[in-house]
Amino acid sequence: NPGMFVLGQPGTGKSTLVKRLVTGSVATGGIALILGDTKPDYTLLTEHLGGQVIRIGRGLDRINPLDSGPLGQALRRMTGPDADTLRWEVRSRRLSLLLALCTLVREERIGNAEEVILGRAIDLLDEPLEGREPAVPDVLAVIEQGPDILRSAARTSTVGRYQQRVADLVFTLDLL
Repeated sequence: NPGMFVLGQPGTGKSTLVKRLVTGSVATGGIALILGDTKPDYTLLTEHLGGQVIRIGRGLDRINPLDSGPLGQALRRMTGPDADTLRWEVRSRRLSLLLALCTLVREERIGNAEEVILGRAIDLLDEPLEGREPAVPDVLAVIEQGPDILRSAARTSTVGRYQQRVADLVFTLDLL
């Protein structure tokens, strides 16, 4: 479980040292992950070593927190109880990540009712949409539509009451 933290004064060769360590690690079959390269110090090295650079930000690549990845690919080939177990795992991961992102944006915990509503919305989007994975805008759209299953999960009997219950959640998702 190799891990490293490098700390030092500016201009003392930290980046040079880390680049040499990464190069040596990759040369011996290791996999280096460089997360949050803000300067960027490691982009050219990563490209030179044949690695993948993912640029994120406004107008750049995006990361879909609801993408099921390899688990979704496996799930499409499975049936029976094992498929049900894996489907529950994918759902749990989607919900956990979406809750974490909402908490970060809102800077406070998501309420219990909102968590239940998010879970039901993810359930409604369980099947891929037109050959693609669901994304945050899809969750927002289904919550704004307020189908019966979501109004029931929100424990509301009227559309107006439902809209009141999800108003903060809609703004939070819109910020994502």
